Amino acid sequence: MNTFKITTSLHDQAASLALKGDWKAAIAVNEQILALNNKSTESLLRLGFAYLQLNQIIKSKKAYLKALKIQPANQIAKNNLQKIAILEKKKIDFSPVNKMSNQLNPNLFLHVAGKTRVVPLINIGQADILAKLKIGQKVTFKIKKRRVEVRTDENEYVGALPDDISKRLAYFLEAGSQYSTFIKEASKNTVDVFVREEKKGRSVAKYLSFPKNIQDSLKNMIDDEDKTDDESEAVDEDVLEETESPVDLEELAEAIEDTDTYAEGHNEDDDEEQE
Repeated sequence: MNTFKITTSLHDQAASLALKGDWKAAIAVNEQILALNNKSTESLLRLGFAYLQLNQIIKSKKAYLKALKIQPANQIAKNNLQKIAILEKKKIDFSPVNKMSNQLNPNLFLHVAGKTRVVPLINIGQADILAKLKIGQKVTFKIKKRRVEVRTDENEYVGALPDDISKRLAYFLEAGSQYSTFIKEASKNTVDVFVREEKKGRSVAKYLSFPKNIQDSLKNMIDDEDKTDDESEAVDEDVLEETESPVDLEELAEAIEDTDTYAEGHNEDDDEEQE
């Protein structure tokens, strides 16, 4: 087997092991690739990431610096070196809480039209909090003043959803909808989250969580709701008119007279029959 085929096979193995979260095995495979080609930026980036997941900061830093030396403009290397600098400065432990936390489900970021979306956060949080974020880490939503914030399980602020998506998801969340949210990308200056719809509230069941045009769809949804409210009010008014229509006193008096006449006539006939 030639070197190209061997390297391609090793690259596939390295990617597969990373998806499984088997970082030690992934490191070994990437080292094999670098032994065959020490200028493989892709392998150096994977190696740096794998070491970072195991909290081996110095080795991770070396791998990223080598990658940056080969490709000075490589943004992935730059972003991770910034993260490492914050971890070192703040003396933050980047090791996983448990072994399972580093196992990344390969289907985690599977796109489903209308039900999932990758969302870049705005007004992102403090650098030391962002530096601790891991790809695939689960985060939660918190509605605050019509804006949907993203927070860690420890209630640390990560960022907020953009206004248009915030308005829509706040509406859906208040209607009883449920979502799972995971860190997709994180650096010193940017955070992307992957949002997946898990359950839709009854009142929004006919609407998509993530239509192609968020603004137009939200407007249409609100218009539909207003229309339904107007129709409901119209029905109530009709019922009110029927139940509270003014009484015609003259007609009521005539009806009473007719009833009395009929009653009197009926009594006379009864008397004649009795005689």
